[in-house]
Amino acid sequence: MHGLVSLASAREKPGAPSPHSIQHGGLTRSYLLHIPADVNPRSSLVIVMHGYMGSANRIMDYSGFNDIADREDFIVVYPEGTIDQHGYRFFNVGYDHHATSTVDDLGFVSALTSNLQQQLNVTPSRTFMVGMSNGGDMAHFMACTNSKLYGAMASVTGVLMKHIHDDCAPAKPLPVLQIHGTDDAISYFGGDMENKAGYGAYLGIPETVQFWAEANGLNKKELTFVDDADKKDRTVVRFERYFSSSSLNEVWLYIVQGGGHRWPMENLTEQEELEAHKLYGPTNRDISASDEVWRFFQQYLQH
Repeated sequence: MHGLVSLASAREKPGAPSPHSIQHGGLTRSYLLHIPADVNPRSSLVIVMHGYMGSANRIMDYSGFNDIADREDFIVVYPEGTIDQHGYRFFNVGYDHHATSTVDDLGFVSALTSNLQQQLNVTPSRTFMVGMSNGGDMAHFMACTNSKLYGAMASVTGVLMKHIHDDCAPAKPLPVLQIHGTDDAISYFGGDMENKAGYGAYLGIPETVQFWAEANGLNKKELTFVDDADKKDRTVVRFERYFSSSSLNEVWLYIVQGGGHRWPMENLTEQEELEAHKLYGPTNRDISASDEVWRFFQQYLQH
């Protein structure tokens, strides 16, 4: 199906997520759209971006965002990355091995966001974005370059590339949530400023969070530990909250101590969990990344 969907036509066919596409940069770009059956005119829009080698369908399944959207009454869109020279889907944030790519994902995600805001009558203040890994990198990229389109952003295992950081001048700094494992062997918690992994240099998570805290003018910090409800997962979560009495914006960091390159509480079969653990390390089951992301976004619905 091509084009965009209006809220009225969506009401006639509620429920199941539907595939759509738009033309951008000479390419046909795809996305999945989920509109709850009981959506109301004041609904929010959440953009969920998959990781490198991932897909819109895959992150829709394991994140469980459609169920949360149905319960909390918001619209979800899952943009699809294009396929690179290795045969994997990606969002172009400037990795070294994508140096020759001309795919304009900044333009695509921006155009998709603007079009859906217009079609579905959603304001930028009620529009949010979250990404996993490469999609999380993309969320940081968008927050630096197109922040006026959004009310807040979240990144799960994503990083802030050095070249993006160096040019980062947001029109308005966004509230930021970062969830990251200390034992992440793909997106290093401590960063990779020497580019040892070959993706390109990127900041460590503490430096990234500090950057966004300073951009938002946040001068207070509190630290708590999340209740270790599932001791079998062998991870614990430390929560850092950056705030200020002079700003409504906050920056949150969930540090999954011992956690790998994973989406906490993701929906996987037993076999998928075994494979994911082997490839990407342990995940945490004390928090649900999707629930925490929505809880973070909810703070900004009234502003």
